[in-house]
Amino acid sequence: MRKIRPVFAALLAVFTVIACIRPGAALRAEEPVGGTCGEDMAWEISGDTLAISGTGEMKEYGISAPWRPYASVVKKLVLTDGIGSVSAYAFYKMNG
Repeated sequence: MRKIRPVFAALLAVFTVIACIRPGAALRAEEPVGGTCGEDMAWEISGDTLAISGTGEMKEYGISAPWRPYASVVKKLVLTDGIGSVSAYAFYKMNG
């Protein structure tokens, strides 16, 4: 019976680590996250909002847009004037 406790503690630690690294966990931080998505375009996630701004063409991503790991958190999308094109799969599986 004493051997069960260390095994249980180890399993609990593993599940805790897995829960902390799931996609979208970084968005719980207070600071926004973002980057570039074209020559003159940028993206930023703040809270539950994904904002894409700038001018010109968006980089083609397929299903691997840089905001994809945050899909479970994003509920709103803001696109500013001046965006010439959006990647065909930019919002793949983002059901917000």
